Amino acid sequence: MVLLKDPLDLVWVLDVSRSMGRSYETFKPSKLSSAKEAIAYASSRLLERRGCRVGLVAFHGRALPLLHPTDSFDTLLATLSMVNYLGEGSAGGDAVVEAVRMLRVSGRMKRAVMLTDAGFNMGVPMQLAALYARNVGVRVDIVTIGATPGEAVTKVLSEVTGATGGRWVHASTVDELFKSILEVVGVEA
Repeated sequence: MVLLKDPLDLVWVLDVSRSMGRSYETFKPSKLSSAKEAIAYASSRLLERRGCRVGLVAFHGRALPLLHPTDSFDTLLATLSMVNYLGEGSAGGDAVVEAVRMLRVSGRMKRAVMLTDAGFNMGVPMQLAALYARNVGVRVDIVTIGATPGEAVTKVLSEVTGATGGRWVHASTVDELFKSILEVVGVEA
């Protein structure tokens, strides 16, 4: 694991589609609640580092920019507490574009970390969003949770993370999710 040393602006890109509202094995009561807990935990560790900030974009059939990067953990928690699954569809590319818009003026390292149960069926194609992210200097990492994505989705995830210098990891249990998210972000447990 490469530990984070430089100031960072990171935007969490959180899937709030209806499928995230369902449980899956150890993801109880839902994949979304587990993802929110993992984001809160990783953010608490990240915000201990001087100069780091976190933001939040949620997405389902459309992207919703909810919180521009802040160093306030309380503000992040308050925002996360209001997030619930919202609807059908998955516009992951739109969400990456919104995260990049939040980050493009940042003079720090720029990262977008998506948590999703995968399957993108609306909005801007993920590969096009990755091109935009790369051209603005934003690394995109993706953590998929729940069932292992199929071959077509796996190809998209690999293309997106490969184009931006990011990583794609899959977590099929809550323990794997917490471990994976800390590794992707670059902080110790």
